[in-house]
Amino acid sequence: RVRRGPRHFDQLCAMFASDLLAHGALGAGKGWAHPEVRLLCDASARPGYDSSRAHEFEEVPDVFDRKIEVLCDLLKRSRSTQAYTGAGISTASGLGDYATQSSESVSAQGRPQLRTHFEAQPTAAHYALVALHEAHLLQGWIQQNHDGLPQKAGYPQGRLNEIHGSWFDPGNPVVAMSGQLRSDLFEDMQQRIEAADLVLALGTSLAGMNADQCVTSVAARARSGAALGAVIVSLQQTQQDSVAALRIFAPIDKVMEAVCQRLALVPRQSPAPGLPVVEEVFQVPYGEDGERLSPGQTRALDLREDARVRVVAGPYAGCEGEVVGQQREGHVKLRIMVPVKKL
Repeated sequence: RVRRGPRHFDQLCAMFASDLLAHGALGAGKGWAHPEVRLLCDASARPGYDSSRAHEFEEVPDVFDRKIEVLCDLLKRSRSTQAYTGAGISTASGLGDYATQSSESVSAQGRPQLRTHFEAQPTAAHYALVALHEAHLLQGWIQQNHDGLPQKAGYPQGRLNEIHGSWFDPGNPVVAMSGQLRSDLFEDMQQRIEAADLVLALGTSLAGMNADQCVTSVAARARSGAALGAVIVSLQQTQQDSVAALRIFAPIDKVMEAVCQRLALVPRQSPAPGLPVVEEVFQVPYGEDGERLSPGQTRALDLREDARVRVVAGPYAGCEGEVVGQQREGHVKLRIMVPVKKL
């Protein structure tokens, strides 16, 4: 059942049992108005997972402004902030998500139509996170999506953990829902979260994935005063709203644009310039073993057609292949020879 239209929280009080669920611990008891209902949808946001209903909410303007003020204060106070992003950060690029259950969703409005998911471009939120990184207000990014949009926006690969795999990295193929996370990426994620005192959960339904410990771990330390906590931003409720330090119901682009404006940051408006290219030979700061080189050092990566390549990480480490051309969007196509398990 789907119904649209603004209805205030007071008409649906069962959806927010307390200020804590509406605002997070830092907003509870402040007398702030609760979010307004923008879409009623009784379907589960993530069928088969530990998710809430797919109702959508949005902050009233004055409370939105106050929450942005609190978020910016947290960013300035934090010693180590990690972003933890789900499909919701990329919907404005034209990519779909799992949690949107209605074509009338707020997030579905104005989406570009893509011929292929490879041509998706970064959203305002992606560029905003890059601006936070460049201002030393974001120390890392744990990405559930496979879309490569952080890199297209200019975020450095070495600071990014694509925990669920990537469409663009044969060394880190997409992990199936029933699959195993890459052990080195899982260990890296845990180390990042142990060091973090603030996590920004943007556009994730927090429906029980292993990586959701990015939120629950930092939130648990916040309860003892050892961290600032978790900020959860999405249109829909999640099962972890009760542990949030700050809960914001709003489109992610709107939130991150407001953060940059308040912090006087000017994000990029277009994809980052690429590496110097001479006939598809790239100078990259990584060696043949895939490890990052010393500062200032680079090595040639030959991606001309018919060039030979070798995968150096992940489940296909050691497998060799060749460059077979480019896609319409300019992405390199590889043919990698992998062993086939006998039944």
